[in-house]
Amino acid sequence: MFFESVISFLQPFLDEACFIKSEEGKYSRENSDIRIEYDENKSVYNLYLTENGEEKLISSYLFGENQTEKDAESVAIDFADTLRKRLNIKKSAKRLNSDIELPTKSEGDKTTVMGVAQKLLAIFPEHKDSYKDFVAEHGKFLYIEFTKLYLADSFKNLLLSGNKKAVKKAVDGIYDMFVSSDKDAYNFICVLLSVACFESEEALGVLKEALKDKNSLFLAVFNFTKEISANRKLKNALIK
Repeated sequence: MFFESVISFLQPFLDEACFIKSEEGKYSRENSDIRIEYDENKSVYNLYLTENGEEKLISSYLFGENQTEKDAESVAIDFADTLRKRLNIKKSAKRLNSDIELPTKSEGDKTTVMGVAQKLLAIFPEHKDSYKDFVAEHGKFLYIEFTKLYLADSFKNLLLSGNKKAVKKAVDGIYDMFVSSDKDAYNFICVLLSVACFESEEALGVLKEALKDKNSLFLAVFNFTKEISANRKLKNALIK
C-alpha cells in the first residue's frame, strides 16, 4: 500500500542520517537498525528500531485503503521526526524562510487548501513565520501536520477566549469557505475544528453556539470528534 512511496519520501532523511539498506531490507547506521512494515490486517505502517540487539516498535501510522500517495508522505514525515527524537539526529540546514511565499486566496468557485491556509493565517498572523519555516523544511504545505502543531491550539484558545465577536467573525469566515470547499479544503476545515474541540465540551459548546444557524458544519465536526475518540490510531495521528 504505497510502500515504495513511503520509502522514497523517507529517503532524504535516511541519506542525511547515513542509514544504509541491508540485504534483509533493514536500514542501518552505527549501532542502530530500523525496519518499516505495512500491517494489512490493522491497516497501519509500523516503524521498528533495533538497539543493542533489541527490536522495539516506536511508531505506528494509520493507513487505510482510501489513503493516497500524499498520505504516504505524511507517514515518512512522522517516522523521520520520530527517529530524529529517538536517535538525537539534528536537522540539517534548511531553505531560507524568506524564500517561501505566504498562501494566497483561492481562485475560482472552489475554496482550496491554500485558500483556507490564507484565511487562517489572517486570523492567526503569529503563525506566518511558522508557516514559512514549515514549508521551507518540508518542501510543501501539509495541512494535517501544520494544524496539529500550530493551528488547532490557537483556534481552541480563540473559542475559549470569551471574545464572542472574534469567535463569530472567525467561524463565519470558515463556514463561508466550508460551503464552497473542494475535498481537501473540506477535510482541512473539519480536522482543524475537530482537533480544536477534541475532549473540550466548553470549546465544542462555543462552536455550536457560533454555528447555531449553520448546522451542517457543526454536525461534520461533532461526528469527526467522535470518530477520533473511537479510533486510537487516528487520535495519535491528529492529537499532540
